[in-house]
Amino acid sequence: MYPFDIDSKKAESSLRRIIYDVHREGAVGLEILEELSHLKMNHNNIFKKYENTIVYLLGLFYKVDTPKDLMSHVYTSFMEKIVEEHGTLYTPMQASILNNISKHNNFTFSAPTSSGKSHLFRNLLLNSVGDIVFIVPTRSLLYEYIILLKNTFRNNKAVFIQQFIDRVNNFKAKRRIFVVTPERAIDIFQFKDDFNISYFVFDEAQISEDPSRGVTFDAFVRRVDKKYPNSKKLFAHPFVENPKAQLKKHGLDGEGVLYRQGVVGKRYVLYKKDKKKFYSFSPFIEKCHYLTEMKEIANDFVVDAINRGEKVLIYIFKTSIVSSTFETNFSNYINLCEEIKNPDALDIIGKIEEFIGAQNENSVMLKLLKKGVVIHHGSIPLMIRSLLEQFTANGYARMCFSTSTLLQGVNMPFDVIWIYNHRFSGDAENRALGLKNLIGRAGRSTKRTGKFDIGTVVVNNAKKFSTELSRKTYLDETSILDSDEKQTDDIVVKELVESVKKNTFNDVFKLPEKRIDRLKSKEVMSAVQYIISELFYSGKILSATEYKKFKRNRKEALKEAFKIIYEKSLGRKLVKGEVTILSKGITILLWQIQGRSFKEILKLRYLYLVDQVEKNKLQTQLKMGEITANEFQESLNKTSFAFSAEANQLPNKNLKGVKNVFKGQKYESFNYDLLVYDTYDYLDKVISYSLSGVYATVFQLYFNSTSDQRAHSMVQFFKYGTNDEVDVMLLRYGFSFEEIEWVKDLIEYINEDEIKFLDSIKECSEEQLEILTPYL
Repeated sequence: MYPFDIDSKKAESSLRRIIYDVHREGAVGLEILEELSHLKMNHNNIFKKYENTIVYLLGLFYKVDTPKDLMSHVYTSFMEKIVEEHGTLYTPMQASILNNISKHNNFTFSAPTSSGKSHLFRNLLLNSVGDIVFIVPTRSLLYEYIILLKNTFRNNKAVFIQQFIDRVNNFKAKRRIFVVTPERAIDIFQFKDDFNISYFVFDEAQISEDPSRGVTFDAFVRRVDKKYPNSKKLFAHPFVENPKAQLKKHGLDGEGVLYRQGVVGKRYVLYKKDKKKFYSFSPFIEKCHYLTEMKEIANDFVVDAINRGEKVLIYIFKTSIVSSTFETNFSNYINLCEEIKNPDALDIIGKIEEFIGAQNENSVMLKLLKKGVVIHHGSIPLMIRSLLEQFTANGYARMCFSTSTLLQGVNMPFDVIWIYNHRFSGDAENRALGLKNLIGRAGRSTKRTGKFDIGTVVVNNAKKFSTELSRKTYLDETSILDSDEKQTDDIVVKELVESVKKNTFNDVFKLPEKRIDRLKSKEVMSAVQYIISELFYSGKILSATEYKKFKRNRKEALKEAFKIIYEKSLGRKLVKGEVTILSKGITILLWQIQGRSFKEILKLRYLYLVDQVEKNKLQTQLKMGEITANEFQESLNKTSFAFSAEANQLPNKNLKGVKNVFKGQKYESFNYDLLVYDTYDYLDKVISYSLSGVYATVFQLYFNSTSDQRAHSMVQFFKYGTNDEVDVMLLRYGFSFEEIEWVKDLIEYINEDEIKFLDSIKECSEEQLEILTPYL
């Protein structure tokens, strides 16, 4: 029997019971939030009488209406006490977190998604003294927080928001908030005596369980405790049963609290593919997957949701996005979305078109975006992801097709989350955590006064969903640094772990001393010298025109020199697949060094993929009338694209072979997005994440021993993506490459202490002045 088929009399009785239970224990179970959701949907007239009281009981004091009953009046006294103590409206959970932070040098907590963590952190940073290092797991989340904090401190120029650990803007900055990933965070140790760090805040700290990045994260925590013993450390996680394990694994004193209170309602819907029908069900009953325990929904639930103006996110495989098969699978929903006419939305789309140069190309991403349908995954360039998130946050998105990139804290709320792909990475516990994190995106607490907010989760497998939803997630109480079971035979990881334990990690070069010793070898220094001699003319880096004159053997020799350096840094030879990826990565790296933009690199890669000789031959035949237009297109489509290895993170000694990323592509239907995704993966996963740190170190070592300015220019490039001194300084101040294009012309002078602007700044647009405000 479907559990929510109840009459009005039972509905009122249920509401009174829930109010009593929430008052006594809090909304500590998803079951309560589910029941409240169905009561509101099915018996709204009765629910309205109690809705404001429920908002009080949930502690959502920032959105309560005037109290109309005794219970609400009682909770008003709690609200007033919180305001008296903290000076603003917080939920009881937020107030508890702040109280624990003030009492303990180290505090770790776990709380459901939608618990107001971002608001809490923003106010914590706003009301703190001293400098703060804010560590987030991904660059997407990094940029989200950067935007949030820049808006928060827009009128306070004494607080400087930075995405690099660096000492700039010294004349104006009295406090600094650094928002960085664990990989960037290690730069703090170079500035040990320059900053007064009051807090290290670790958001989404469950990254400590990641088999790859967990080593870097734990190594940073361990070193922070040694180098900054008086700074407070705060760890935040979603849906973790034992948050205090984050302290135990590092031997830290402090407190850990698990908060279970939810604030947003959830309803659950099953889509049965074989019947092509939707059913309401409850994942909290034993036989939830039996049809007798469900209620059929008369119409297509997702169609109705879109027609009601609700925002729908569909979680699917990346392969279905890359291959564009999802377009066919979900065409009935996509077709409901009309062309966007809003000028601001079209402006965002225009910026994306300009960035990738795809106005006249076959870009599924852009075609769908013009209908308000967003594609979101980790291989979309960060600048585009930021614009897509802005597009969504501003309410222009009707639908979104996403992979697991949304699991790590990116704030893109939707009314409906459809978990079409039920696969999550990691072990059973991590899969359960990923699932809970995703469904937390379904519905967010709005500021609608006196209203209980609801989100909907749609799944394709009720039994599997119920099992994973009920699974509890625990942090390991033993750090990856100390676990024999999690030890690897990868020499790079082993050296990092050893250097942390023995305090032999070099803070200047951000590598273990053993690895630095290998990079000082005569063979490596000779390779560096060769690269510099080839890439520089009269002290300046070669231009694209000059590089075009290089013959094949000369380019291969350059690649070999880069390969020698990387192999020495690893302490082993590369396997075949690694060599292929490195070779392609170095080609793109050399284009970057020549100052090529992302759009230009895309064009160069496309020209490489196309057999230009065959294409020119066919075009000549068409022009001479020897073949028809149809024959030209047919012949062109039979011509194969050149082999191009799919980007993979290095090192990876299991990479024996590589996938041809453009296999099967044809000219008339070439997937331009695929070129965008793979190129960004090379720039991000291969060059930025895998190679840049090693090459920056080795060229710095060469510069230290020779004072060769050409080596210094290479270091600048690997650290910042440019060797132009003004560009480097503007990047250090936090400007993006896109902003630098117009900001650079407004600079009178710039150094580590300040930026002085020209009078022409008065002619800037309001949007530009808003970007410049923190520096004026």
